[in-house]
Formats: sequence, C-alpha cells, structure tokens
Amino acid sequence: MRVMTTIGGLKALGVLLLALTLWGNPGAAWAALNGSHDGTSCSSIHGWAWDSALPNTPINVEIYSDGVLVATVPAGGFRQDLLNAGIGNGNHAFQIAPPAAVLNGQPHSIRVKFAGTQTNLPGTPRSLNCIALGEPTPVYEGFHEGANCSLISGWAWDSQRPNTPINVDVYADGAFLLTTPANQFRQDLLNAGKGNGAHGFGFATPNSVKNGTPRSIAVRFAGTQVNLSATPKTINCAPAVSLSGTITYEGGPLSGAAVAGSNGASCSSTNASGEYTCTVAPGWSGTVTPSKADRAPPNTW
Repeated sequence: MRVMTTIGGLKALGVLLLALTLWGNPGAAWAALNGSHDGTSCSSIHGWAWDSALPNTPINVEIYSDGVLVATVPAGGFRQDLLNAGIGNGNHAFQIAPPAAVLNGQPHSIRVKFAGTQTNLPGTPRSLNCIALGEPTPVYEGFHEGANCSLISGWAWDSQRPNTPINVDVYADGAFLLTTPANQFRQDLLNAGKGNGAHGFGFATPNSVKNGTPRSIAVRFAGTQVNLSATPKTINCAPAVSLSGTITYEGGPLSGAAVAGSNGASCSSTNASGEYTCTVAPGWSGTVTPSKADRAPPNTW
C-alpha cells in the first residue's frame, strides 16, 4: 500500500514543508518533517524542526560544518510564532552557539539536517566566517609567486596565528576556481620568520583553465576580497591531451591499480579491463607507474 501525505506551505514563516512518502503495510506510519534553518551568525545557529506525526514531541537536528557533524541538538525550544502557525505546541525551535572550532577566522558552510536522515532543513546551508571573542583580528600576508601551465604557487599566513595554516581562494578571470590550504613547509619561510614555515601552497594548474586563451589567475585570502601580493598572473596554456593504455599482469588485465604519472600527468586507476587514461600537457614526455598493494611488481605493462 502506498501512503502519501503532503502538508500545505506555512506562508507566515516563509518555509517549505517536506513530505516523506513511505511504502509499506496498511498500518505503516507516515512522517512529515517540517522546519527551517532560519539563521547562522557568530553567536547563534538557529531555526526550527517538527514531525507533524508527533506534533507535540521534540525531534533532533544535526549540525554540520563543511560536511563534518559537529553537534546534535533537540529542537525543543518554545516559539510563539510556531504555536500561532499550528506547529504543534510551539516547542520545536533550536538554537546553539557555533562550536569554538569554527570560530577561527576561516569561512565555513553550516548545514542542518533532520537527525538520522540525509534530509536538509529548508534554508540550509548558510555561510559563517567568525573569530572567537578575545581572539586577535587576522593580519594577513602572502605572495602569489607563480602561475604557469604546470603549477600555481605561493604562500600565505596570518601573523596573529603564526603556526596555524590558512586557506587561499583561487579565481580564474574573476570566477571562483578552488580553495586550497597554505600548509606546505618551506625552509625559506621559516628562515624569514613566517611562523613554523608551514604556509606555502602549490598545486597543479587545473585543466579547466587550459583552453588556448589567456587566463587571469588571482589568489585571495580565503573568505575575503583581499588579494595576495603580486596577483593576478596570466597564463596561456594549450588544452590538455588525453592518453590511454592497458596494464597486464601475468598475461591478464590488472584492474584497480593506481597509476602515477610523471611530469604533471594526471592518471586514472585501471578499470576491469586494465585500461587507464592520463591527462597530460601537449608535448608531454614521461612515464606512468602502476601500483597495487596485493600484487608484486608486474612483469608486463
């Protein structure tokens, strides 16, 4: 038997109501989970959540920061507007202070789900970028040292937290490209008094910016509009080339082997037929080396 129940919108609260459809026996219970992630600030993560099948019973919500569970809290606080809107007895609000771990001056994505499910509350996620009370305001310093068809590199640190790595945001022609940590150790940074020296960054230039036209690569301190020194830099890279091959072991295909390429090659693992592909720069010359933990070095590639 199929049982489906949908509850109309709560216009006064400006939220969506989520109906869950359950398949089962005639006596199977249905559930309608409703709620809203109303806000996130440096002092509060708050909203409401309700199961209309249990109108006067509080339920829990799970709070995630950047995809990691940081808290499970009951939605059991009273709000008059919820009572007025017919949300049970009105005792379905939640509010907690952001965990100390996310008050570090870095941007975080705060997401709220109905506990024990993968269902988000409407209005989630929300961004948070805060510093705990009493903590010093960041004093950023950094340098965008290089950008070419192989590598984008530089360093960045917060001198108020000299041994804590920070992130940088990378943009191509003004469009966000990626976020990467500036946490690589460099002796020159240590020698220059940049904390513990673990503030460098360097990563392979993404294929998405290699299209045969000039591209402007800019690097900013993550979550800000502040550029590193010496940014942006211009690159002009030919589109990447795809190569493929097959790896065999004792006369048969070797599946599930990791394939490492030299000189900037990015390779996939082998499939069931022993086949792999590598993305390389035009004119690339180098080697690919397979490995698999449960195999001795193969005798045929």
